[in-house]
Amino acid sequence: MNITITGTTSGIGHALCKHLASHTIKTINRDNFDLSNLQNFNTLDLSNQDVLILNAGVLLGIRDKLTSFTHDDICSVMNTNFLNNIFLTKKYIEQNNKGHIIYVGSMVTTRVKNLDPMYGLSKHCLKIFFDILRHCEDAQLFNICAVHPGRVKTKMHRHTKGYEYPPSTMDVDTVAKNISYAISNPEIKDIYLNV
Repeated sequence: MNITITGTTSGIGHALCKHLASHTIKTINRDNFDLSNLQNFNTLDLSNQDVLILNAGVLLGIRDKLTSFTHDDICSVMNTNFLNNIFLTKKYIEQNNKGHIIYVGSMVTTRVKNLDPMYGLSKHCLKIFFDILRHCEDAQLFNICAVHPGRVKTKMHRHTKGYEYPPSTMDVDTVAKNISYAISNPEIKDIYLNV
């Protein structure tokens, strides 16, 4: 099986590469593909990929004030967590007649209160986009699954000074195993992982 995974330099994406090592893996991450330049999407080849896993994400520290974000902060979060996923999905649908799209959402989409307004907004937007895409004519031959983890022990909180993971934090392997399960069961639409 040919699988493309985004955000593989660490965390969930890195664990996914290990869990899915028996498959042919294509990675898209900040080290091998510059998604900040929209022209690069024109050169991207996602043809003959059985599965597209949209995992890349960024959290710029837990902040409870919108005014604490610069314009660059806002663009970084929305581009990485939302817009790049739309562009990659569009390219994948254009280059394949059918397929399987799995995106890593977040449990923040099950509630409005969130400690980081930009991260929460980006994940809500992503969920709405894929909910709508499921009804689009050109996506009818594509299975779409959302995996929504709660807090995961990754490097995403490295920007939050003094942050300590609560006891309920799950490890990256738990998320990777559930994504692997979703690949084997393409009829699944949503997986919610809350501990």
